[in-house]
Amino acid sequence: MFGIGMPEMLLILVVALIVVGPDRLPELARKLAGALSEIKKTTAELKQSLNAEGAPGQLIEELKPDLEEAARSFQHQLLAGEEEIKTALDPVRESADTLTELAVDLKKEEEAIRSGLKKEVHRQKEHLTATEMPPRQSRNQNLHPPPAAGGEHRER
Repeated sequence: MFGIGMPEMLLILVVALIVVGPDRLPELARKLAGALSEIKKTTAELKQSLNAEGAPGQLIEELKPDLEEAARSFQHQLLAGEEEIKTALDPVRESADTLTELAVDLKKEEEAIRSGLKKEVHRQKEHLTATEMPPRQSRNQNLHPPPAAGGEHRER
């Protein structure tokens, strides 16, 4: 039936005997047999009702127009929903475009500021270089005035 041979059946029987016990095993077997009988009876009734109503292919042919109409309706609803979503997303899309434009403008401003700062730093360096003070003289040089024109040196 399910590809179960005699050795497998014996193994199942031994496990059931151990798990359930010898007292309840006959009751379990009757319930299992009744359940299998009920499944067979239900399957037979289903086959009989399908055959009484017509072949399964005929039943499918009868249901096909209804199923196609349901599919078309579902598709129409999806497309309508898609349009609603697109309409709802338009403000979001516009905001995103505005934010992108602002980001580009900020980047240009940043580049302009950096360029201006570089020019100012360069100008300040040139100014400092042009107005650089001569090196400081040592104290000894400041204490002794330069020699007089005649080469004489006067002491105090």
